[in-house]
Amino acid sequence: MSENFTIQQLDYRMRKALNAQNITELTEIQSLCIPQIIEGHNVSGGAKTGTGKTLAYLIPVYEYLLKLTPEQTHDFACVIAVPAKELAFQISRQIELLSDNLSFNAKAVVAIDKDNFQLSMELKKCFYRDVQTLFFTATYGEKYRKNLEKTDIEVMKLSTSRIVSTPESIKHYYVVCQHRDKNETVRKVIKASNATKAIIFANKRYDIDEITQKLKYHNYKVDALHAEGNKFRNKNIVKDFMSGRLQYVVASDYAARGMHFDDVDVIININLPEESTEYVHRAGRCGRNGKAGMCISIITDGELNKVKKFQKDLSINMVERSLYQGRLVAK
Repeated sequence: MSENFTIQQLDYRMRKALNAQNITELTEIQSLCIPQIIEGHNVSGGAKTGTGKTLAYLIPVYEYLLKLTPEQTHDFACVIAVPAKELAFQISRQIELLSDNLSFNAKAVVAIDKDNFQLSMELKKCFYRDVQTLFFTATYGEKYRKNLEKTDIEVMKLSTSRIVSTPESIKHYYVVCQHRDKNETVRKVIKASNATKAIIFANKRYDIDEITQKLKYHNYKVDALHAEGNKFRNKNIVKDFMSGRLQYVVASDYAARGMHFDDVDVIININLPEESTEYVHRAGRCGRNGKAGMCISIITDGELNKVKKFQKDLSINMVERSLYQGRLVAK
């Protein structure tokens, strides 16, 4: 199969199911990976966040299942190991959606491994010898490559260009203030950005709780998402955020792993992340599917060096803005 694999080459039932989700063509990573997975290759797929990696491996799974008899499906199993609860929920929802649209009775087994690559490989040993293995990542970094080499699995490596990047539809801004003024600046930035739905990132639980309480006091529809929080509470927060009952979610990087929504228009960083790749993960949660988005970082003078590093590592332009009469204006 060629790299120009299109949606028209899929089973007509799959095309109909995807069309029900308003998907009429494949993304680049899907076109690259789907034919190779269908042919039975072990695949490592790399593409930036928001480019359809989940369907890049789910579509060929269902393509295979559609060719089996009901009796044969009993001998088929697919295990998806992911590093975060919300990502597990997201994948599970997509599986349910595809199954419903295909009138297919498929059950998902989703395991949360906390980024433990070795645990995933130990899990693989529990299966039959001839198991097809697929790896997907948004950050094709050195750690990922070394872990891949340790598996001793012959893998076909496929990736789109510039994995560690953010969509061009996202504008990057930063506002400089004193540390003691950060919480108040968050409120001003929310108002100035005209955010309809925003995720606010902080590095520490204390900061997450503090800004959440201050925003609630001012009658914002907001709640905090904690990595170590009650999973049912977190699931309800995600559901409320998706439905619009909540307009803002305050979270850490780990708590927000897997939180991908098509209608988030603003990302606000109270604290900058430590790594450039984490900035990508944060910013990539807005401006999805070609929509416009803004990532606004509230920093102190001491964080300017990190801004410069991110700009260099990610080839992005982070523009300084000031708050004036309720607007974000050029410095």
